[in-house]
Amino acid sequence: MNEIKFCVFTDLHCYPGIFFTDAEKRLDAVIARAESSGAEFIVQLGDLCHAPHERADIIERFGSAPLPTYHVLGNHEFEGSTFEQALEAYGLERGYYFFDRGGFRFIVLDLNYARVDGEAVHYSLGNSVKMPAGTALATFEERQREWFVEAVTGSPYPCVLLSHFSLERPNNRMSAAEHDEVFALLGELNRDKRRILMAINGHHHMDGLVVENDIAFLDLNSASYHWINKPHSLFPPELSAEYCLVGHTLIYEDPLSAIITLRDDGYINIEGAKSRFLYGVDREKAGLPLCDSAGRACNAEILSAELKISLTR
Repeated sequence: MNEIKFCVFTDLHCYPGIFFTDAEKRLDAVIARAESSGAEFIVQLGDLCHAPHERADIIERFGSAPLPTYHVLGNHEFEGSTFEQALEAYGLERGYYFFDRGGFRFIVLDLNYARVDGEAVHYSLGNSVKMPAGTALATFEERQREWFVEAVTGSPYPCVLLSHFSLERPNNRMSAAEHDEVFALLGELNRDKRRILMAINGHHHMDGLVVENDIAFLDLNSASYHWINKPHSLFPPELSAEYCLVGHTLIYEDPLSAIITLRDDGYINIEGAKSRFLYGVDREKAGLPLCDSAGRACNAEILSAELKISLTR
């Protein structure tokens, strides 16, 4: 029986002077946890840093971990970098790829495309914030989708999908029609044989686990904070003076990551993490409901769970 253990985290948001994340300390703590847990590799699910071509320090810090590391591209990677600059900074030939380890295939997706006049346009140098109102800002563009189907159906192993944007959330920045189409595709791929065991995403800075189409969808919380659109003034003035967007964040005291163990009989174990909100500033204190529009609660944690999904028909 094949078994593998790995560490995953997302949305570190290294952006000095903008966000208070203590990115270097958080990253070191995640790496230390991965190493001590016996994980075989670490994946970051996007938004590691803003303008990655200018952040060789944090990228090299991640890459120097004593175990293999893998990158997923997030939307904020392209605020200050072109698509080409981000690929070069992360050492990638393209935004989507797969790797096989321990009897599993891990498929990395790049959904950082906007749909403009029917065409998929990749994020680059802040263009996503300039798109017309109502534009779908996460797209599983056609060439990648064809490649994805081949990667799944051609795999000798159960597959795990890794993406920044959710493939499961209905409010995932895709158009409603494309979301339904992609979700139907995942169901079809698992219909005659359960090829896809799990899908893990970041981006939403929330925590949730849903099983649909015999796939465990893990909505992974940020390593650093929860974002709110309406700013608050509940942090000490000196913090707000030093970090200009800190009022849009509810900060976790400790870095959040997950250690996941998989077996090829469909067993999944998620070892989450619990923290507290810095200065006790949570959604309630900021005058917001606990749950987001998808009904997922904002807590300073990543859930722990144990489940088994049959991989046979």
